[in-house]
Amino acid sequence: MKSVGVRQKGHGSRDPRKPSIKVKFDKFTDGQTLLSLKGFGLKANTQDASQLRQRVAMDIFKRVGIYAPRQSSAELFLNGEFFGVFEVDEDVDKVFLKRTLGESNGNLYEAEGLPSYFFEYLGEDPGLYVPIHFSPESPDSPDTTALVSFIRAINQSSDEDFASAVGAFLDWKQMLTELAVENYIADFDGIAGVGGINNFYLYQYKGTNKFLFIPKDKDMTFGYADQSVFERYDQNVLLRRAMNNPALRKIYLDALMEVAATTGYEDGWAIRKIDEYADQIRAAVYADPNKICFQSECTNEAFEYDVFGGKWFVATRLDSILDQIKDQQPSTALMYEGGIGDALTGSPVLTPNGYFSIYGTNLPTENLTVLINGYSAALLYTSAVQINGFVPGELATGKVPVIIRFPDGTTNMIFGNVNNNNP
Repeated sequence: MKSVGVRQKGHGSRDPRKPSIKVKFDKFTDGQTLLSLKGFGLKANTQDASQLRQRVAMDIFKRVGIYAPRQSSAELFLNGEFFGVFEVDEDVDKVFLKRTLGESNGNLYEAEGLPSYFFEYLGEDPGLYVPIHFSPESPDSPDTTALVSFIRAINQSSDEDFASAVGAFLDWKQMLTELAVENYIADFDGIAGVGGINNFYLYQYKGTNKFLFIPKDKDMTFGYADQSVFERYDQNVLLRRAMNNPALRKIYLDALMEVAATTGYEDGWAIRKIDEYADQIRAAVYADPNKICFQSECTNEAFEYDVFGGKWFVATRLDSILDQIKDQQPSTALMYEGGIGDALTGSPVLTPNGYFSIYGTNLPTENLTVLINGYSAALLYTSAVQINGFVPGELATGKVPVIIRFPDGTTNMIFGNVNNNNP
């Protein structure tokens, strides 16, 4: 390729010994692309010894229907010498927008609310928001009328009108589901960032006032498994008012429970994903001559400890969330506690690749999804009191969460038990 642009990137995570890198194929040659991409990021992951938190986090976003950029791991060589393991990050740009949304000509902003901006209304002057708190990605000089109106509605609409007034600018289910993922992974940044809104994009669909939240930089995650499901929400005007609205609070808690159950439990989907990625990169990480962890040299033991820590987080996070929302009743439909078992034998223990029956009341009969430890189950029969289907073959022996996603978007969950005698 001709003349590719390369520069250092990052703020607090920047380290000259192993810098994150921005690659732009079209920096000096208009229209130059590689595999339809204008560029990508090479993330050094100096704040993540496991080198895989962001990959797993973005997989979780996508698993519950949130548009998120793609990641992969790579070995970087400079002048023929192995320099280290990096994460290849898809740019959130017009190419991404066209691929995911089918359009790309709206206004794209990157949230940069640090320090201490939490969706407060600062006045009508667009310069109070752009580019200080919302940096325009494309176009360079967008019409900010809708953005200012959005923030004004967050702050000045009445309690009675809040959901509809702000709902004119966003899809509540989408935003609250993204928030639920951020909370599940105990994100340090994001919509409820520690020092202000940070590490997400806002895309305004062309010709509308609707905004879409898109996640960014999720390496500071999977840390504190007992984090509150309302962490820092009191600081953020949008989140504080949303959580004080019973209908919006319910949407959020339903989404949170779905995210937790979809991600899985011990030996569930997310833990297996962590193992899969760790196995892919382990040899390269061990050989990496420039391992950096929080400004210090990193060890192979730190890699293994962080991989274990991610799996421990997933194995304990669901119980913490359930304990915090145990009084939440997500639906009039109800699965009986312990009301799942082998459909053929009546045993309370499930067998992978076997058949299950779920018993309850007011169960939906169509347009429903059943997930067992994060894996989708094929259904054979549904009625208001019973659901039959196939037990996913991926399940291992142990306690597993079983979740029904109802047609209205709400969820209900119980636990079952699996016995896998396969070696």
